[in-house]
Amino acid sequence: MPDVVTQIYPWKKLVVGLWQQSQVPLWNPYNFAGNPLMANYQSAVFQPFNWLFLVLPQLDAWTILIFLQPLLAGVFTYLFGRQLKLSQAAALLTSVSFMFCGFITCWLAYGTLAFALLWLPLILYSLEKKFYPLTSLALAASFFSGHFQISLYVLLAAGGWLVFRWLTTRQTKDFFWRLIFLLLGIGLAAPQLLPTVELYRQTPRSEFYQIGEKIPFAHLVTLLAPDFYGNPVTRNDRGHYAEWAGFTGVIPLILALYALRLGGRSKQSSFFVFLGLGTLLLTLPTPLLDLVESLKIPVLSTSAAARIIGLFSFSVAILAGFGFDRLRQDLKQKKLWPILSVAGLVALICLVIWGVLLFIKPFPSADLAVSKHNFILPTGLVAALFGLIVFFWLANNFFKKNKFFIHNSSFIILSALLVLTVFDLCRFTQKWQPFDKRENVYPSLPILEYLPRQASYDRVFGNLGMALQNYSQIQGLEGYDPMYLNRYGEFLVYANQGQLGKPPMRGINLAKGGLYTRQVLNLLGVKYLLHAVPDGRNVWAFPFWEYPEEFKKIYEDGTYEVYENLQVYPRAFMVYDYQVAGKPSEILGSMFADDLDLHQTVILEESSGQSFTAPVEPTKVKINSYLPNKIDLTVQTATAGLLFLSDNFYPGWQAEINGQPTKIYRADYTFRAVFVPAGLSEVSFAYQPGSFKWGLVVSVVSLAAVLAGFFAILRPWR
Repeated sequence: MPDVVTQIYPWKKLVVGLWQQSQVPLWNPYNFAGNPLMANYQSAVFQPFNWLFLVLPQLDAWTILIFLQPLLAGVFTYLFGRQLKLSQAAALLTSVSFMFCGFITCWLAYGTLAFALLWLPLILYSLEKKFYPLTSLALAASFFSGHFQISLYVLLAAGGWLVFRWLTTRQTKDFFWRLIFLLLGIGLAAPQLLPTVELYRQTPRSEFYQIGEKIPFAHLVTLLAPDFYGNPVTRNDRGHYAEWAGFTGVIPLILALYALRLGGRSKQSSFFVFLGLGTLLLTLPTPLLDLVESLKIPVLSTSAAARIIGLFSFSVAILAGFGFDRLRQDLKQKKLWPILSVAGLVALICLVIWGVLLFIKPFPSADLAVSKHNFILPTGLVAALFGLIVFFWLANNFFKKNKFFIHNSSFIILSALLVLTVFDLCRFTQKWQPFDKRENVYPSLPILEYLPRQASYDRVFGNLGMALQNYSQIQGLEGYDPMYLNRYGEFLVYANQGQLGKPPMRGINLAKGGLYTRQVLNLLGVKYLLHAVPDGRNVWAFPFWEYPEEFKKIYEDGTYEVYENLQVYPRAFMVYDYQVAGKPSEILGSMFADDLDLHQTVILEESSGQSFTAPVEPTKVKINSYLPNKIDLTVQTATAGLLFLSDNFYPGWQAEINGQPTKIYRADYTFRAVFVPAGLSEVSFAYQPGSFKWGLVVSVVSLAAVLAGFFAILRPWR
């Protein structure tokens, strides 16, 4: 799962490191020439269990964080199952089915998607228990878990349950109390949500309305046999395994189908039938999904459709509990026909699939062998269910004089179903979650000791990737994250191609052989070039060998080389000439014109109202302190001018000159400049986003209301 290594784990190290330094992780200077950190959402700055990283080594805390997901999912689901009046055994089966379902298992290593989903059963439990403050806290915990799309699904499911309960009970007062505390949960998460909304509106993702990862109808067979089309772990996967994983166990699936017999006798099960079928339809390439895409609803119309399969899995798990208890009642009444009919239907499906595999042979021989092999176990589990039915029939017809069989046949069958479910799901989970040696997690390398120390706040370019930028805190130009600034993406697209175009949705790179790559390296303070020796002089390496007068080797260890860029501009420097341009193409065209020196002239989008004269005496610009959220500089200049800083312009950054606020101009399309008077000046940039401040205000007010509700609930117990 490459995203864990390249994004999630390095983000976690960066976030926790900033918390340990008593800094709020608001800004990330290491990717995209500066980009919001907290607002990108997946960094999970306020994850409720981040405290683990403050008291334990990162790898230990990470391991605990990952394994907390199935544990909490199981506990919360068991509590909700018992609240639904499921028996202990049924609630246990339900919890096992959900905690090891395909969605949680496949996304487990991320520590975000599964965490966002697992709070759903606790939210529903607290709504039913009428312990509403817990509803608010659990919903906020979901929104703090690092995946907005899944948390939005959780909110919609909880809202649907709230409306459903009102329609079935007509308890209007309870409905409004539940609604209020559900909204308070959103309010608690405002410090995360408001900055994210602010960033989202300025990213390429906000303009990308296309739903991906629709599950092909043929892949519905994986609900019964998850590895029917192979498995990435065994390197024979023929689909998008993680995105399309809806497996909840063979026995729970059959029991969920069995729960359909309840019909109108259980209103609560009816809700999960509707939720399960509705969410399954939203994963398939149907007109319903096309309608959602055409509505251009942010997030819902721009994300992977299949991820709503998590709600389907939860619904199947809950229905399996209802089916288990219904089966227990039918066994007591010696009704075999209902379970025989459901099991027969599933068996018929298995026979049809085997017929296709054996006679039609729809896949190449190698793929066909994989499908046959991986369909044996699901078939065996269905056969085992038939064997249990036969056992029950024999026990009650041919062993009537044997009291042990008569009194324990139902218990044996139900226990066997639990054991088969645990075996099936544990086998599935263990295969997907292999372990690795501790020393293989970001092993220590000489280059990773040298480069961060050498570079400091100077930027580095090369094939090092976003992962090392964040993990080793090396400032770079690139990144892999859909939540990056559209303006910066357009800047790099122009630098690569020489014309304006839409930036890609998931991240942006500076082309090694781009039209204006060298100019960008100089302008953005890229002082060091990292080159892997095995890359040689291939097209994916920057061709430094073509410019021997501009790059000097300063490090080599046999595997990596580091070259110093001798033409680089300082990270911050004074200019005494500017041009004004308004249109994007005009700005970028002026910047990269042959007759413009970007070290002497800056392009603004509005006039500063000043005219400047270049000083005769040398100008001194010194960066005294460079922290993610704050930069302090000293400027000594004989005449007034503009201080250019090659960090992205973004709302929330504020500047002061000698303690007095000053305006930050957007310069050179996406960077910053401030007016500096003649003389000695102390210049400070600080990231203090208003969206975060207002989010804190909303969160504090919401927390006060939640606490008031908590004490109101406790009062009757005094």
